[in-house]
Amino acid sequence: MSANYWLDIVFEMICEYDFVDQDFNLAPFVNKFEDIAEHAFTIAESIKRKNKNNLHISRLYFFLGEGYRDTYDYDNAISCYSRSAEIDEKKNDRDELFITYNNLGLSYLKKGMADKARDLFSKSLNMILEEGLQTDLADVYNNLATANEQLGEMKAARELYLKAIDICEMVLGEGSIESATYYNNLASLSCDECRYAEAETLLLKALCIRKEILGDDAPDTLNVYNNIAILQSKLAQYDSALEIHQKILRIVNTTYGSQSEDYAIALGNIASVFIEQGKFEEALDYYFQAVDIKVGLFGDDYFELATLYNNISAAYGSLCNYLEAEKYALKSLNIRKKVLGEFHPLTLLSRENYATIFSDKGDYRRALQLFQESQKYIIDFWGINHESVANSYCNIGVAYHRQGDFDTAKLNYEKALDIYERLYGNKHPDTIRIYNKISALHYDCANSDDARP
Repeated sequence: MSANYWLDIVFEMICEYDFVDQDFNLAPFVNKFEDIAEHAFTIAESIKRKNKNNLHISRLYFFLGEGYRDTYDYDNAISCYSRSAEIDEKKNDRDELFITYNNLGLSYLKKGMADKARDLFSKSLNMILEEGLQTDLADVYNNLATANEQLGEMKAARELYLKAIDICEMVLGEGSIESATYYNNLASLSCDECRYAEAETLLLKALCIRKEILGDDAPDTLNVYNNIAILQSKLAQYDSALEIHQKILRIVNTTYGSQSEDYAIALGNIASVFIEQGKFEEALDYYFQAVDIKVGLFGDDYFELATLYNNISAAYGSLCNYLEAEKYALKSLNIRKKVLGEFHPLTLLSRENYATIFSDKGDYRRALQLFQESQKYIIDFWGINHESVANSYCNIGVAYHRQGDFDTAKLNYEKALDIYERLYGNKHPDTIRIYNKISALHYDCANSDDARP
């Protein structure tokens, strides 16, 4: 739905339920969602103070939440959905509450707060199971799977995606538009798990359905094309990946314009392929175009800028421009600290990336201090058997290796290897990466000054 759709809904509710005096002039508020939303929120707060459990006000808050979510204002969406849920909980009105929980969870998911999202999806799921609503059940299983995936719970995510697909196919059939969504999401998970053949099969199924129902240029169809391009990049098919990303960029430009968020996302995806090709200057050009668009749309502290700044930092690091790398790594870290808090997994990831710059430029003392400070919180959050913990051990191992402390480096590499082997087996790229680091360590140890007779 567009923001204008929710503008009309909110406007009709204000008029229908006499939330304002008959003589009040609403004309100034009916052309832009943000304007009427601010006014409607003020009205709702006023009525809520007089009658805390007014169900019409609950619906008004809900629709305001929908409009804010569609305009990417997730903070206000969360505020409105939460107020709606609070009223419905007190009135024990279950008819709409599970939808409010679900959409509130989606808003938290967009802010990277997957733990809160998972709790809300679980609440929604429990209510749906009690009511026996099969179609809604598939959707919430899908959302719950996405939250688990973001939290690194890949096995749980896979099981939930498969449940969503089974229920959807049972209720709506194999060729439904909903099933295409679940195929697409499971394909992304499979790609992350290096199950590339499975990912390709799922993506082609999703693409076939969306092209037939929605057309080749529809946003949801472009999303599948984008995931196919990501898969091709992982398989080092960079020319094919770039061709798809550039096709998407052209369509988005025609449909939404060159200053839309979708256009910025497409630019970032092209830049990521250039990074894989080692074309760091070209990548930076596209990343900065994406940053300019997102800052213009959402401001300097927009949450998703953190990922772009992180990628810019990595590109500068690859060019050995450590001053700029440090600058943008710190920007990423500060945004995530502000939005998510000091110890959120994404904040810790930015902190690890920041520490890597010091390791790369030879300031091993500072790098190890940052890595070791982060590692405690990473283990506390994920548990010992998680890829983020393995990455932490690897980073620490690299810093010790570079400063010539081979014994401590080996100890950390072996801890990383143990986790990767248990998670992925011995043929996964991350496992092979650690094998190579240990091999290089043995070579360096054998050829060090201390090893020579």
